[in-house]
Amino acid sequence: MYNSRRYSIGHLVGVRDLGTVEIIELYSDKIKVKQKFEYEVPWDSIYPLPIDVDTLKNIGFLLFKKTEFPHHLEYLTDIKINGRFYSCRGVLLKDRSLWYFNNISTRYVHEIQSLIWIIEPTFNFNLEIVSI
Repeated sequence: MYNSRRYSIGHLVGVRDLGTVEIIELYSDKIKVKQKFEYEVPWDSIYPLPIDVDTLKNIGFLLFKKTEFPHHLEYLTDIKINGRFYSCRGVLLKDRSLWYFNNISTRYVHEIQSLIWIIEPTFNFNLEIVSI
């Protein structure tokens, strides 16, 4: 299952039995990822990392407001890139969460990475790569 349109080199994804990894090479039948070591894994073993508040903080976002409503939580965060601030708003419901980066709906870390790389292609993500 070659899915080059979804993922790019540098994206952070999850791999069964490894946890969070960074993609370093893409092939038609597998991908090469890096955690502490490099691994080649089949496409069907990777999954997108869902966005949560802690992950956003690790990437470099600052949380500046948390509001509790009767049926959901709402988080407002922002990140400074090239001297400009970009906002990210999260709405957490009981069964799922919705995130909006600069008014674009996102659900996974690699989607935020792609949007930020459009703004600044050399932006470095600080997310610590940990194993599960």
